[in-house]
Amino acid sequence: MKGTPYYYNGDELGMTNIKFDKIEDYRDIETLAEYEKLKLAGVDLKQFIEDQKTDGARDNGRTPFQWDATKNAGFTSVEPWLKVNDNHVVLNAAAEEKDPNSELNYFRKMVKLRKSNLTLVYGKYNLVDSENKNIYAYTRELNGEKLLILLNFSSQKATVKTGLDTKKAKLLITEVNLQQQK
Repeated sequence: MKGTPYYYNGDELGMTNIKFDKIEDYRDIETLAEYEKLKLAGVDLKQFIEDQKTDGARDNGRTPFQWDATKNAGFTSVEPWLKVNDNHVVLNAAAEEKDPNSELNYFRKMVKLRKSNLTLVYGKYNLVDSENKNIYAYTRELNGEKLLILLNFSSQKATVKTGLDTKKAKLLITEVNLQQQK
């Protein structure tokens, strides 16, 4: 299934994980069971809750989709299964729909690019600069067309060693404008 993209609830908006502060906010059976186990063992439960914010609980990434800035983010008129992230008042589909530089509109551009370019779908994959800790770089090649994909996972400018002559390369899409907005 190489080249098969996937995204999860809210990825197209850049929705962020919620950080629940108390066990009562969680619904995930694994988190609840582990909490009870640690409670019986006399372990520091405050630390367990802190750890769930970044390392453990799946519920942090399962909050209702943020449609708009209204109560419950426009997801429901009743109390949702999980709390809505407080940032829904600024990070929501309605707001991003209006902003041409939003993550939602960038996501749409990426989908359109992939649909219009078979090299991205079926091209041979080749990892580039595999030792680079900040950049994930690879090429896709099909029928004489080669595409270089560079993804910077750091918050800083980074360099990459591609071994390719890019002087005549054409930039198809960049997220630079999106990053400058934040």
